[in-house]
Amino acid sequence: MKPLLQTYLLVLLLLVVLPLNGFTNTALHTTIVVSIRLDYLLHVLLLLPWLFLTVSAWNRRVLPLLFLGAGVAVLLESIQYFLPYRSFNINDMLANMLGVGLGLTLLIPRVYLFLMRVSWLKRGL
Repeated sequence: MKPLLQTYLLVLLLLVVLPLNGFTNTALHTTIVVSIRLDYLLHVLLLLPWLFLTVSAWNRRVLPLLFLGAGVAVLLESIQYFLPYRSFNINDMLANMLGVGLGLTLLIPRVYLFLMRVSWLKRGL
């Protein structure tokens, strides 16, 4: 799982630093999905797997990784503030943080399976 997390983090970093702002009038900024701009939705989807990948790769508790994910969400957007060819948008940052938070839903099946395994071990199955 660690190579998958490393690849995911590399893709996140590349998406932040590559000059993609030349496409400001593309469908990403003008398409509306359920009253939400498509690029905000993509920010949410991009950080949705954060907790699942980090918990799986590092076997740590969820709460510290949730806060780390929120910090990464802020950092990713803050980097763009210092790049002349990118633009900083507070709504993108909020969408990033929302994606990390909604990523908890990806952990529900994992926690359920863990609890089932613990109950089987207690019963001797």
